[in-house]
Amino acid sequence: MPRHSTVDAPPKVATIGLGDDAPLRHVGYVTTPELVGSAVVRGLLGELRTLKA
Repeated sequence: MPRHSTVDAPPKVATIGLGDDAPLRHVGYVTTPELVGSAVVRGLLGELRTLKA
């Protein structure tokens, strides 16, 4: 379960780390040529690139 899902879990819920072999989540994006120039898509791509750095 993603760590963010257990942030507000009640104290009776136990969590353990998965170590170095924990699964990874990758985020990607797809857009159309018509929308790639829109402010919303440019903003999203800028945010994703900031998070990657």
